[in-house]
Amino acid sequence: MESKREKVLLVGNGINRIGNQTVSWEDLLNNLKRHIHSGRNVDLSNEFKPFPLAFEEIVFYKLRPYEESTKVLKDSIAETITRLAPNDVHKQIMECRIKHIMTTNYDYSLEKALNPSFKMNDRNLTSTNEEKHSIFRKYKLKDKTIWHLHGESKDDKYKNAKVFYASQSILIGFEQYSKYLSKIQDYCYGKTSYAKSLVKRLEAYQNDPLRGFDVKSWIDLIFVYDVVILGLSLDFSETHLWWLLNYRQENFRYNNDRKHLINNKIRYYYCDVPDPESTDLNQIASRISKRKKKEAIVDVLKSLGVDCVKVALNSYDEMPHLYNGALQKERLIY
Repeated sequence: MESKREKVLLVGNGINRIGNQTVSWEDLLNNLKRHIHSGRNVDLSNEFKPFPLAFEEIVFYKLRPYEESTKVLKDSIAETITRLAPNDVHKQIMECRIKHIMTTNYDYSLEKALNPSFKMNDRNLTSTNEEKHSIFRKYKLKDKTIWHLHGESKDDKYKNAKVFYASQSILIGFEQYSKYLSKIQDYCYGKTSYAKSLVKRLEAYQNDPLRGFDVKSWIDLIFVYDVVILGLSLDFSETHLWWLLNYRQENFRYNNDRKHLINNKIRYYYCDVPDPESTDLNQIASRISKRKKKEAIVDVLKSLGVDCVKVALNSYDEMPHLYNGALQKERLIY
């Protein structure tokens, strides 16, 4: 039975790999390598090297103070993604029947798809007061709220901060990932001044549903709304997202005392594309490894109560069909 609960989208970088202007994680990290002047060769071809730690490897080989090196590299990332512009899928998402859109992307293509003259430093559009982390980082345009889970490329609201640069909130390094997870846990446990614990807030909502749920962070959406995930690889290095899914399952799906607090659904769309024919053993091994990794991700997601939907495509050129088909299936297209 289809849920009548309001839906939200969680959109990953797959949307930025459609069309002529594309940026992948590999592109970002390979561009960072040019900043190393120590003669070191950073191997980014190893599929078993998590991106957050690969970033730290590049940082430490710069042989400069940590914060200074991090700034240079994050500025480089920001520069790389400035060429991104909204494509047809960005526009389709912003036209769909939905209020909240979460994204792990640093760019502003979603905002610009709705408002081509969007300016990220317009204080009337944002409500976050975070310099580095992104518990509350969002922009409100018309009837849409876009939440930037992994930071943004050019946040210049804090020019008077003690340590500040516009790309500071970009989430990529292991150190920042670890501290971000800690911030998320504090929010869920009610160890901040912003809100009571998630359990108490859900109990209050259950007791008086007519008042609605006061959404303070994108974290709330994971527990209150039906979540549709598109174009997100959900690599195991995304520890903060995996922790939230695990926390949701452990505390609200398997805990008899709390089962009544949530009954939302999470659906994960992923594509299945036939491997191109090749006799190169390295390419064959790489494709097998990536396929096994995706199978592992799907297996764990299913154990966490996530509905996984595989979409068969003939090639990656058909990727827009995944988004269009998913939005239609979720009845989000007007």
